[in-house]
Amino acid sequence: ISGYRPTTPQTMGLCSVSLPKSKNINPPVSVNLSKNEIQFTFATAIKEPLKVNYLKAWNVKKSKAYGSGHFRWDGEPGEHDLKVSQASILEGNKSLSLKTESLFRSNVMELSLTVDGVDLEIYLNAEDLAEPTEAEITLIKNQKKAEKLIEGRSKEGAESFKLKGCISCHSLEGEKLTGPPLNLLKSNRKADQAYLKESILFPNRIIASGYQAAMPSYRGVLTDQEVADIVAYLSQFLNRRHRK
Repeated sequence: ISGYRPTTPQTMGLCSVSLPKSKNINPPVSVNLSKNEIQFTFATAIKEPLKVNYLKAWNVKKSKAYGSGHFRWDGEPGEHDLKVSQASILEGNKSLSLKTESLFRSNVMELSLTVDGVDLEIYLNAEDLAEPTEAEITLIKNQKKAEKLIEGRSKEGAESFKLKGCISCHSLEGEKLTGPPLNLLKSNRKADQAYLKESILFPNRIIASGYQAAMPSYRGVLTDQEVADIVAYLSQFLNRRHRK
């Protein structure tokens, strides 16, 4: 997609659409973003039912190190879960309009839609939008709800370890994948919860021998509770294994 403004020859952003293989649907051919609206144009008509599953936005910190965490518009770790107040099919059923709360410059926006029974995942580069003003940043900070953290839960951590993709790079029992298997963590220091938490949030501070810096930071990607749960699960696994 050549830009959010179809009339300009300059590429202003990128859009990625994930389509299911089992059903046939035409992906969007153009997208336009403004502060309070996202508009998509499709090659052929789209049909109801229409449902917005979620809309998220975040920034990354670009550096020579591999894999940034996710950061909010106020610079704090995390993502924005944005509300879509209205979703409408317009102009001969070829355009889709999503009315939103205020949008600001974002390295990534993630949108999940269901259109005519087909699920779409759309990733947008929204770097053409304006940065929030100081007053807007203050408002964003004040709107953020403090997370009530409870003690790490091993059962929930085991589920997050699978759902968040940890298991695709780290086996529990010796299989060498992209990252080191977790049974290699033998010393008390490496089994320590602080070390496990650091490895999730700042994975490139210590690189296991024989491996490259290939793990992204999950800072702002996982909630504090999810981190605590995964650490509790891994600690329980390591303690149980070391007692054998």
